[in-house]
Amino acid sequence: MKFICRVFLLFALSTLALGTNANAQAVSGNQERIEEGKYTILNNMHGNPSALQTSWAWRSGQYWGWGSWFNKTDWNTFNVPSAVLGWHWSTPDSDTQLPAIVWNNDPVMSRARWQLTGDSYRNLNVGYTLWFHDRAQQNDGLDWRDTPKVRLAIWLHDEGGLVPEGTWQTNVWIQGEQWQVWRRTGGNWDTITFRANRGPVNNTEMRLRDFIHYVVFARGWMNNDKILSGVEFGSEVMYAEATMLQVDNFYIDVDPDNVDPIPDPDPEPEPDRDTMYVNGRHLYSPSGEKVILRGVNEGFAWMQRGDRGFVMGEIAKSNANCVRIVWQDWPWLTINDLDQVITLCIDNKMIPMLEMHDATGDLDKVSQVVDFLTRDDVVQVLNKHKKWLILNIANEAGAFNEPDWKFNSVYQNAITRIRNKGVKVPLVIDASDYGKDYQQIFRTWRGLRDHDPETNVMFSVHTYWVGSWQSRLDIYDEIVNRVQADNIPLHFGEGPQPTGYDCTNSPYQYGLRRLEESEIGWLAWSWGFMPNGDCGGGRNQFDITSDGRYGNWNTDYGRNLIVNDPNSLQNTSVRPVGLR
Repeated sequence: MKFICRVFLLFALSTLALGTNANAQAVSGNQERIEEGKYTILNNMHGNPSALQTSWAWRSGQYWGWGSWFNKTDWNTFNVPSAVLGWHWSTPDSDTQLPAIVWNNDPVMSRARWQLTGDSYRNLNVGYTLWFHDRAQQNDGLDWRDTPKVRLAIWLHDEGGLVPEGTWQTNVWIQGEQWQVWRRTGGNWDTITFRANRGPVNNTEMRLRDFIHYVVFARGWMNNDKILSGVEFGSEVMYAEATMLQVDNFYIDVDPDNVDPIPDPDPEPEPDRDTMYVNGRHLYSPSGEKVILRGVNEGFAWMQRGDRGFVMGEIAKSNANCVRIVWQDWPWLTINDLDQVITLCIDNKMIPMLEMHDATGDLDKVSQVVDFLTRDDVVQVLNKHKKWLILNIANEAGAFNEPDWKFNSVYQNAITRIRNKGVKVPLVIDASDYGKDYQQIFRTWRGLRDHDPETNVMFSVHTYWVGSWQSRLDIYDEIVNRVQADNIPLHFGEGPQPTGYDCTNSPYQYGLRRLEESEIGWLAWSWGFMPNGDCGGGRNQFDITSDGRYGNWNTDYGRNLIVNDPNSLQNTSVRPVGLR
């Protein structure tokens, strides 16, 4: 029996320059194309073209179209209709901004809003393909004869049982979506496929660089001296009947100077407030200056009064712009002690983040912490320093697998009680499971933020995750990508740390780089005047210094974190103008 299938893929590419001629054009035959500005609409048949009764590409007015009828008796025959920028077995035009070397870090922006309609009996995908050649091929003059080395596919949608080439490797979060990662090595080129786990991903504006970064830096599957030579958007159509794919507001652009970037969803900062404030995913100074937190933790509640000034001064030499001040509701710590340590921090040109340590690991103790924070004398001190103060309600409250309803209830109550006392400073809520349950933050952050009448809430995770080296890299990527995609006001309240809670090494320098690239704050644990008891006891891997004195680094971690790494405190921390 003959199977006749009809495929229509209509590209309504309203942002492309269509010229003054709105008459319809059509081409048929394998590898025939329509040139339109810097793009090529390509009729790209694979296998046995004679098995396709006919196939064509067309445009009419603002629409681009693909259609084909083919006799599906040969299942090795399929069609890949696509809009191409750059190389596809043809020499790229100069106005495509391709080829481009990966280390240039071009964002490779694209918008592709699309919709599939028609018969549901089909076997196809929708997405991007990125082609990479060796640098030597570019040096020799890249042309259509040069076989690429790597193919990177991004499947926004698939149906009918299509499976990517190779084997499944892992799942990863990028740009707010979870993707299956598949890899095949060998053959004409290596193929890496990101397949949307929930699909379809539509109405998207994407930074394709994030997928390239994952392949290069997180997995090491491709060197950063490869050449990005071509980018396509379209489908691999194995079988379909009377199907239409419509795409509007489509572009692919390598050079950020030639395209509007992804709009920053943050509203314009509102100047002249009397506290710092959260706007979108960022923290701002009272005068409206964006502040990316960079600093350290230290146990000021645990040291003698006379040592606090020395320690705060040594921390200031690191160029930190924030200190997370460990504090507790102990009877020998007076209200004057609290006032003193916050004052010392501000006098040393750093933002004080007051962190209450009494509920560590225990969500049920948060209400007791709030009892302390809402005492009249404590409120008076908090409001005295409200211009620069951040209040971290409770350190790591909650053990493993705390239910969302309880987490929400506890912190909604805390927010209400603190705001009812007239405290308007930014509030920080730590993840449960001793700071590690970032997934719970993803599920609850919006409701907690909206519960705050000041909408002045931030969230914090702590980097003590365990597992393989790769899984720890993946967590950094997942958090960074989700924060950027969903506009979550989140920072790393303890980290990047050199180890997980099991004391095995973690990729903290990768974390430093990813957080710097994405403008996400971090505060490392801890300065080291008060020794940690974790991971070996005495002077352990978490102590940045051996005695609290700047320059007396306890390990390479401390030296790299503060000075040597390109993304160290010395190299990346910026203090707000009002504190300098």
